[in-house]
Amino acid sequence: MSIPSLTQRSRTLLALFSIAAALIAGCGSGGFFDNPYTDRLESQKRRPAHVTPASAASTAASRAPHPKGETPAPRPIGPRCSIERGPLPEAADVLEIVLIDVGQGDAILVVAPNGRTLLVDGGMAFHASSGAGKKSGGYQMPDDMGKKAVLPFLRKRGIDRLNIAVGSHPHADHIGGLVTVAGALGIDLYVDPGVPYSSDTYAALLERLAERKIAYRIAKSGDTLDLDPRVEIRILGPEPPQDENVNNSSVVLEISYGGFVALLTGDAEAEEEAELVQSGQLKSACLLKVGHHGSRSSSTAAFVETLRPSIAAISCGRRNKFGHPHRSTIDRFDAAGVEVLRTDLDGTIRFLTDGKRLEVKTLGKRR
Repeated sequence: MSIPSLTQRSRTLLALFSIAAALIAGCGSGGFFDNPYTDRLESQKRRPAHVTPASAASTAASRAPHPKGETPAPRPIGPRCSIERGPLPEAADVLEIVLIDVGQGDAILVVAPNGRTLLVDGGMAFHASSGAGKKSGGYQMPDDMGKKAVLPFLRKRGIDRLNIAVGSHPHADHIGGLVTVAGALGIDLYVDPGVPYSSDTYAALLERLAERKIAYRIAKSGDTLDLDPRVEIRILGPEPPQDENVNNSSVVLEISYGGFVALLTGDAEAEEEAELVQSGQLKSACLLKVGHHGSRSSSTAAFVETLRPSIAAISCGRRNKFGHPHRSTIDRFDAAGVEVLRTDLDGTIRFLTDGKRLEVKTLGKRR
């Protein structure tokens, strides 16, 4: 099933305006689950209502979860990506994937050969009653990376409209900057996992989508995103219903162009990785955007052995308090012969491919 950019707009707008009305009526920070990284930092207030996109509250039959730390045996899926590395021909039709340096968070720009654009996540920003940049509950509110890093990068590239924006999951280090981006740029379609999640930042994003009349879709495994006829973008996860850890509700995208395959995993942890392995959907990847900033809770041995990536790219902040990426994760990639690139060391990272060759450029640390 394909997700077109501008279908069923009236139904979408009605749903979004309903969401906005509910938010104005009092939805905000509450405790869908206790996540000290987002809920505790975003707001000191606790209210019982949950921020949830239209139709996201309904649940289907339960997943078959794997016990924590247990993953199925890897399945052979063919040889590791053998795409040639080196400069591209001048006249090549190029697919570009850019990990924008947003510190401790994710923001990934995809530009198709036909020029259409996809932004996955927008970096960290908190939208709390105390206001960005002020201290709240003893914490220093971080910069809005949508304003500080993502928008300047897009505008420097001459991008004033996004065809698709994806929020991999509703944590502030992924969707916070999208509030600013959605307010400044045109967006044809917004996609996220549609999980119930209560935070001021997610509420602000849903309100902004409604204000800007941006079409909204819930990501479903098996759907595709239409960006360029030559580029296949498959949604591999999540499978509903999601567990209480919304990291395991991350939208997982597989992007294929010729012989090149990239997998973008949001903050997927061991449980979602196990489901991907068990599903048999995975292809050997040329590029893996590593889950959860290189945390030890992601990049399990079975997942890495199944995927057999050539390059693992990690988006994380310099000297971040979480210790990302963890040494065990780096060691696992080293043992598998996987090249590791990191935004904390390499800055913004660009991957350019014509489907036959791959050129990698690091743009240096953000000042």
